[in-house]
Amino acid sequence: MNKEDFTPMGVQKKLVAFYAQDELTRQVQIDYLQKDFRAAIKASFYLAPDQEEWFDMLDDTFIFVLSRQLAVTLTLELPVHLVKPEKPASGTTVLGVKRGDSHNPIYTSAGAGEKPLAEGEFIFTITY
Repeated sequence: MNKEDFTPMGVQKKLVAFYAQDELTRQVQIDYLQKDFRAAIKASFYLAPDQEEWFDMLDDTFIFVLSRQLAVTLTLELPVHLVKPEKPASGTTVLGVKRGDSHNPIYTSAGAGEKPLAEGEFIFTITY
């Protein structure tokens, strides 16, 4: 697995490569993401030491929710975006997740035996 920079462009490169894989390979990676989100992210992206430390200190419940939301997004093959401005010299880092233009959930529908149709996106926002 090739690592990418933890930037909006790096996330898009990973997403394109992820969706180009067969369904079984994607599902194995989604399962790994849900079992050990921190390790999956570190295996996928280059993180600076302070980013790794910050990431490791995030609340476990938040990581659980985040990993499940991302897993649903990837399973339904929806867009994922990272919004990450340049970090200032000092300040606090805040991480949040936004679904859609107005914080909407992912909407799905399917008939019996049909693949689900879905709309929405996963927006991962880091602010300082």
